Amino acid sequence: MKKLDSSMLNTLTIDDLLRKVSTYNISGIDKIKSAYLLASRLHEGTLRKSGEPYIIHPLNVAYILASVNADTDTICAGLLHDTLEDTDITKEELKELFGEDVANLVDGVTKISRMNFSSELDPKEAQDNANFRKIVTSITEDIRIIMIKFADRLHNMRTIGFKSEFKQKENALETLDLYAPCAKFTGEYDIKNELEDLSFKIIDPVEYARVYDLLEELTEEYDEKLHRMADEMQGILVSKGIPSSIRVRTKSVYSMWKQLESGKKFNAISDVFAIKIATNSYRSCYDSHRLIIDRFPVVPDKFKDYIERPKTNGYQSLHDVLSGPDDVRIHLQIRTYNMDLIASTGLFGYWSLNKDGRAREVMQDRLREKFPVYRSIMDLNKYYGYEDSDANRRFVARAKKELFSKHIFVTDLEGETHELPWGSTGIDFAYDLSETTGDKLVGIIVNGIELPPMAEVHFKDIVGVITDEKCPPHPTEWSRSVRTTKAKSKILSLGSNI
Repeated sequence: MKKLDSSMLNTLTIDDLLRKVSTYNISGIDKIKSAYLLASRLHEGTLRKSGEPYIIHPLNVAYILASVNADTDTICAGLLHDTLEDTDITKEELKELFGEDVANLVDGVTKISRMNFSSELDPKEAQDNANFRKIVTSITEDIRIIMIKFADRLHNMRTIGFKSEFKQKENALETLDLYAPCAKFTGEYDIKNELEDLSFKIIDPVEYARVYDLLEELTEEYDEKLHRMADEMQGILVSKGIPSSIRVRTKSVYSMWKQLESGKKFNAISDVFAIKIATNSYRSCYDSHRLIIDRFPVVPDKFKDYIERPKTNGYQSLHDVLSGPDDVRIHLQIRTYNMDLIASTGLFGYWSLNKDGRAREVMQDRLREKFPVYRSIMDLNKYYGYEDSDANRRFVARAKKELFSKHIFVTDLEGETHELPWGSTGIDFAYDLSETTGDKLVGIIVNGIELPPMAEVHFKDIVGVITDEKCPPHPTEWSRSVRTTKAKSKILSLGSNI
């Protein structure tokens, strides 16, 4: 998603929104226009801190959603997302006017804003914990609720200059802590990158400026050379009758800073620059890769096939690293047009790909079946029970360790990839294989070597399991060593039956 330039943020109109929507969804125009007219009337006379009419905010939220191909009901909910909280309209009235989906989406966003919390803890801490939990668990309810919150937060971060310095930093830290990781979970990479950069600029403006200037210098030095490479690639593919679109991308500021902070030198970073190719079929992806690496030198052992083995959030692409001008590393990405749509718009791409009215079900089914984070959130929510202050505090602490910390990827003997928290053990892996595999686990085989169940597994390990139906329940103290809530809860439940 391209950032709106700063002048457009204040001058955006309903016509701009409708033009954006019409590029992929003509049928929703009238309903969206009606939602805008109602939101304008309900917010009439209300101003933002900037002095602008309040309607500018929901209009921008809706435009951000349209930029990732959101469906009609989500855009309507984006326009109306503050009406239940800030005006006299009721959920029942919204349902009557716009249908149950829109009413439920607006209500879901409103519930995130209206938290009930106990006074047993510090009220601010309790509210923050409740907010964190509600936002994270909304992924498992209707993914569109959190999508609207992403758009809401993104526009607020773009216009945060009218808040106090303290509130700016508070919001920026929360954005890096919660919203950006959640956007990554759902495949909203463009939103994630912009949220990170906007937050980083507030938290550490000196470092932001240093890395921004470095990227500007590098882009100025290499942009023409990279585009010549892209043009040559296009010519090669055209000559072989392979349809394609090609674009060049430069790494985001925050992502570049993290790489530099880890001690990497510029020439060792594989994706400062990327050339992205979209084509029409699986076969064309592999043919394109073969043709390109025949012409351009590659960095050895960098090829990754995320088409055959997608990432855990559904991302698919062929990746390789080319040795470009002055030995600069260039990240090559090749995928189909549909894969590129999902990579660009996240889960909302399923609305464009599923025309039978089942897009929401397809998207939620994909979350349930393919996304480890979905299952982890369900496990966390079940394990920590009701939403009181203490449960919320423990939920947040565990979620930050299990969902938001560093993760590893291991492969089972069938070739499937499993994403696990850093420090996970053979028991964590076994329960990720299935609900019961870990119950009878007596050992694991890691890269051909037999190890005990509590041995840690590491990045890129190939892991198998050894089970025994006569295995006694695992000692309950093992629950303190595993990293996933599923493994922890299963050990405790089995141990209670000894």
